[in-house]
Amino acid sequence: DARLYVLEFLLEFQPKCTEERDINGKTPLMVAVEEIGIEKNEYADEDEDEDQNDCDEERIEQLESAIKVLLEQSPQSALLVEDDNDRTALEHAVYVEAPMRTIKRLQRALRDAAREQRALELLSRREVKPYAH
Repeated sequence: DARLYVLEFLLEFQPKCTEERDINGKTPLMVAVEEIGIEKNEYADEDEDEDQNDCDEERIEQLESAIKVLLEQSPQSALLVEDDNDRTALEHAVYVEAPMRTIKRLQRALRDAAREQRALELLSRREVKPYAH
C-alpha cells in the first residue's frame, strides 16, 4: 500500500516524527490506534454491500500494518507517553474498542519495554560499584 510505504519512508529519514504530538498531545501511534477502533466499530455497525465491507476490512489491515511499523520505529518510551487526557496508546485502544489483536500487540510491546527497562536498571546497578574505604 502506498500510504504504508510513505510512512516507512518518512520514518526512515525522520525517525523522531514518531514522538511528535498533535494539538491534543496525541502521538502518531495514538492516532492510528484510535482510527483503527473507529474503523472496526463502523465496520461492525454496517450492514451494507460486501464491497463496502471489503474496503473497511482492507482499511483495518492497513491501519494494523501502520501500527506495527510505528511500534517498531518508536522508542519504547512512546508506549508510556500520555496525551492531554492522560491516556496512553494502550488506553486509547481499550477506550475505542480496537481489535483485540491490536490491543494484544500493544500489551506485548509494553511488556517487552518493561523487561528491557528492568534489564537496563540491573545492568546500571552492577556498573556502579560502592565506594570502598
